[in-house]
Amino acid sequence: MKKYIIPVVLCVVIGFLLSKFMLNQYENKQNITPVFKSGKDLYFIQYGVYSTEENMKNNTKNLNYYIYNLNDGLYYVFIGITSNEDNANKLKGYFKKEGYDTYIKEYNVSNKDFLEMIEYYDLLLDQTTDDDTIKSVCRQVLEKYEELGNDEY
Repeated sequence: MKKYIIPVVLCVVIGFLLSKFMLNQYENKQNITPVFKSGKDLYFIQYGVYSTEENMKNNTKNLNYYIYNLNDGLYYVFIGITSNEDNANKLKGYFKKEGYDTYIKEYNVSNKDFLEMIEYYDLLLDQTTDDDTIKSVCRQVLEKYEELGNDEY
């Protein structure tokens, strides 16, 4: 009986020390970086960045529809969203023709409902060259983005 007690106690002590060592690695969770991002990168057509809300409102009066995000004290104004790079360039060209200088920015969005919906609108954008259709699709996408509460980026 004595010859079994020492190995059992030794195994329990070694198991305890190993588990303590393994679990201590996870105490400081700030050092853990995710291996993958959930969601999908979307192309946002950025109209401008403004330092004050008043300045933003004054410079966006002529826009059909837009959304904005407040980040680090700056107002980022977006006038289009797509998941397809070709469509992003099409939108940029459309807005250039309308007289707006825009930039294409990529942000990760994880809202599944919005990601499913954007695929449908991307099919419409991909198959059209009509300016009124492009304008309508942009407005609907931005409205859905606001409706679904996407403030992730």
